[in-house]
Amino acid sequence: EDERRMAEAIELIGRAEHISGKPDQALETWGQARDKLVALTGADKRAEKPVSFRVRSMIAKLDFESAQIYQERGNAASAHEYFEQARDEYAALQKEEPKAREIMLAAAENRDLLGDLYRHEGKIDQAFDEYTEAKTLRDSASSQGNGMVTDEVMALSASHMKLGSIYQARGDSQLALTELQTALELRESVLSASPDNVELQKAVIDSEEQTAQLESSLGNDKAAIDAYRRALPVIAQLQRRDPTNIDWQYQRGNILADLGFSLMDSGEFKEGSSTLESAIEVQKELVAKDPKGTRYQFALSRSYTRDGDAHLDVGQTDEAIQQYKAALDVRKELVAKDPKSAAARRSYAWCFAKLGATYAQKGDLAKALDMHERAHELRDALVIESPANGGFKNELAATEIALGALVIARDAKRGNELIESGITRARALVQGDPINLEWRETLVQGLLATGHGPGDKAARSAALDEARSISEEAMRRTPQNVQWPGYNAEAHAGLADLGDAGEWRKVRDVLEPLAKAGRLPAPRIPLLERARAQH
Repeated sequence: EDERRMAEAIELIGRAEHISGKPDQALETWGQARDKLVALTGADKRAEKPVSFRVRSMIAKLDFESAQIYQERGNAASAHEYFEQARDEYAALQKEEPKAREIMLAAAENRDLLGDLYRHEGKIDQAFDEYTEAKTLRDSASSQGNGMVTDEVMALSASHMKLGSIYQARGDSQLALTELQTALELRESVLSASPDNVELQKAVIDSEEQTAQLESSLGNDKAAIDAYRRALPVIAQLQRRDPTNIDWQYQRGNILADLGFSLMDSGEFKEGSSTLESAIEVQKELVAKDPKGTRYQFALSRSYTRDGDAHLDVGQTDEAIQQYKAALDVRKELVAKDPKSAAARRSYAWCFAKLGATYAQKGDLAKALDMHERAHELRDALVIESPANGGFKNELAATEIALGALVIARDAKRGNELIESGITRARALVQGDPINLEWRETLVQGLLATGHGPGDKAARSAALDEARSISEEAMRRTPQNVQWPGYNAEAHAGLADLGDAGEWRKVRDVLEPLAKAGRLPAPRIPLLERARAQH
């Protein structure tokens, strides 16, 4: 009994080391605890005598916790090994005591993180299977006659969040939103009964953040910004209570980055840029504390990319390229560390796409083509590997359109084929998930590429008119967004170039209010100046 208690104490020490940003020490500590338990019970594969149920559940927990660190480090092979080992250990425990509620909840959490690992690799069908099994376990735990106690409610809310992420990836935004809102309601109900519980506060913030990200993709930037602003003081208070808790610092960095990104899309350039810079500082500190922690590197590289967008919005093209290259350097290392990681390759492709668009804006066609070709190669491979992932298909469509628009002057056949392929992909996504504005944005980009291209005048006019119609609907849905007016103005300008001079007035009507309010993105200023010249 003393040995068992000592092992439990060691496990708690390891958990504290993990939370405070010392994962290597935590792994070593948990390894010591596991060795003690295995030696105490004979719970290795060679043991013939039965072992303590309680001690074996502790061993499963240690394997699960070790897997988390390997997952955070980007060591997919070791993470799989430990998660699968814990899964088998929990399954054996369940056979012995089928109604053991704590074992069911622990097994479900392990399934969730194994699902996260699959999703990180682009295997969303396998991830969905793990999340579904986790929810089944949690439903069973809640039916054991104890009522819906806090642990069970929080566990079920986690399942709703995980399943929501899969529906979102598959392109069913409405179902995803329903799942995320259910999770948030469950967590808020628990928090209302224990408002001072810091772990519950953090869980509600997690849920609000994920829901806000989806709301933003559906065009509700205001709801997203409001959610991030509500979360920031809460997470700051949690950090003040325990400055050594690295998870809270990580979450604060993510919320700052999401808020900054949403502010930029709303034309709040100064505040958005400042918020993104704050996120970068937080994330740099995390990387410095744990240089092997891939989740911190992912977060930092994402903020670099978003900061590049922020520089573009205010006309600082060279600074944007610098930030995109900083992100590229981080992501190149992530891909080298785990070449099979779909998440790493996806983010790597984003850097090439961003650089390609920026070089094209500068008029450097050779560099723009090279960047887009590299993005196309990466994104094409991801779609082949994970054909059910809507995000992958949308990003490939966007690159096909951008690349096609660049090559069409020198290779009309390939350029038209690429643009048409991108439009077909985007149109299919829009038909399957009509409320998702990200899919519509890509479709509009393709229609504009057709409309401004060298093709048949009637076909060009039809494409521009469809782009105008889609962008007008998007502007009604998300009036605070400053990107959609730019697309709408492009459509009107294209129609003007086809012979309807009255369209120039519509370009001015769309862009002038943003310019007067200081909310017009810099890349749209030349179009407004051109429209003014037609007055």
